[in-house]
Amino acid sequence: MGATYKNNIELTIFGESHGKAIGITIGNLPSGIQIDLDEVSRDMKRRAPGQNKMSTARKEADQVEILSGLQDGITTGAPLTGVIYNSDQHSKDYSLLKTNMRPGHSDYPAYIKYKGFNDVRGGGHFSGRITAPIVFAGAIAKQILAKQGIHVGVLTKAEQVEIVLSEKDKNWIVSRWNSIRNQLDRLKNYWNWKIVSQMGKTHGAMLSAILLGEKSGLDLEMKKLYQKNGLGHLLAISGLHMSLIGMSVYRLLRRMGNSFLFSGIAGGGILFFYLVMTGPQVSSLRALLMFFIRMGAEITGRDVDQPTSLAVTAVILSIYQPLYLLDAAFLLSFGAILGILLLYPIFEQKIRLKAWEGFKISLAVNGMLLGIMLYYYFEVPPYALVLNVILIPLFPFVMLTGIGGILFSELSGTVGKIGFRSCDRLLSFYDKLCELTSALPGS
Repeated sequence: MGATYKNNIELTIFGESHGKAIGITIGNLPSGIQIDLDEVSRDMKRRAPGQNKMSTARKEADQVEILSGLQDGITTGAPLTGVIYNSDQHSKDYSLLKTNMRPGHSDYPAYIKYKGFNDVRGGGHFSGRITAPIVFAGAIAKQILAKQGIHVGVLTKAEQVEIVLSEKDKNWIVSRWNSIRNQLDRLKNYWNWKIVSQMGKTHGAMLSAILLGEKSGLDLEMKKLYQKNGLGHLLAISGLHMSLIGMSVYRLLRRMGNSFLFSGIAGGGILFFYLVMTGPQVSSLRALLMFFIRMGAEITGRDVDQPTSLAVTAVILSIYQPLYLLDAAFLLSFGAILGILLLYPIFEQKIRLKAWEGFKISLAVNGMLLGIMLYYYFEVPPYALVLNVILIPLFPFVMLTGIGGILFSELSGTVGKIGFRSCDRLLSFYDKLCELTSALPGS
């Protein structure tokens, strides 16, 4: 049996149920991560045997001794090895398993695979005891993910998700904030239902992903089609979405005669609650911070310096979450803006035709992102440059018709359907163009 499993990190499990010890080596962990060993111990105790009538009677402390990869509670970057010593073995209880193998267990397959030399005591390397080092690895990974704002849990089935407050959180401010989040979650679920019911599962799920960040219903083949053509960024909440919404609200309020201050606060407030509803992704946070900086400049009568705005936003997000510096989404989001700021002026000097404006912007963005794409994904869609030139200018209309469909359907079902149908036609055009380029050589 292969005992090494790897994708982003590498796990190598060793030991047998009734051997001296069991353990695991975790490779490719990032260095400099603070690990709370008390939290690891709490997770280990949750799976420790002998705690109820349904589990094995075997008593094990499941205390992990870390041999390498951790110094002063911080990962060193070297493989992290943890060992759990066995103490409660009764090997004689399994002496008959060499000849009387348990149905539904690993006894017979292991006997055939290892030609009768397998350790049968307690199931050997195939015992449930081996889940202990896996839990240890999971406890480490869970903490690393939590530092990136990713939290792991289990939801078996639920019609409605509510935020349950702990005792320490039962104060007025936290209670009101969680009530707002619940209301936004209900609104998101309602809009998702309305979109899918009006536009169908395929394009309805696409519009929900575009407007609400709800990707659970996305058709897998359609998702792959867009990713293959370099348009996967359109099926997620991005800085482009945030900029369109925030600036549209701000400009509308300004044209209605409202002050810079009121328009900026209103636009920023709507953008903030939209981010809470759809989830704080890196590109959304970047767009929100840059929007606030721009509004600050507008309100105070100052010019907006985009390079400084981008740099300040990058510093704030890096302080908030240092691991963002290694995150592909962070690098792609900031790289796209950096490409426009640094490369676009060069292309504008070389190519002076106004009709090529979209091509120059797309060339600047894709040129800046080329290295990042190759490093993280090992490939670059060959026709992404042309597709983005054609389809990104149409994207505001996809969003506006979709938003119009949602809002106007509350007032008039007929008007709402016009918005949804218009959005459906635009998405069909996107699909056809992606299918066409997928059939071209080298795609």
